[in-house]
Amino acid sequence: MASAIRLPDLGTTSDEVFFAAWLVAEGDTVRRGDVIAQLETDKAIMDLECPVEGVVLRLVAAPEDVVRTGDVLAWVGEPGEVVLEAAPAESVPAQEAEV
Repeated sequence: MASAIRLPDLGTTSDEVFFAAWLVAEGDTVRRGDVIAQLETDKAIMDLECPVEGVVLRLVAAPEDVVRTGDVLAWVGEPGEVVLEAAPAESVPAQEAEV
């Protein structure tokens, strides 16, 4: 069963961060602890580590999105597995967000 990779609580003063970049692509194999993305807070750029291992099935968040704690950023699972949830991350394009 596919696992949703969600934005964890980063312990910052805001529940929103700027999604800076993916460091993986759909179809890549990832292991627990691999750095898969970069997030930008008001004070630093942070690495997002993968909490599971498998194949990146779908990247949901896009660079320049503002994402909130708990938003689905990606799906990881077994090769060829289909992700049924098609809803995008609850995110706001950076130009519309008040960060």
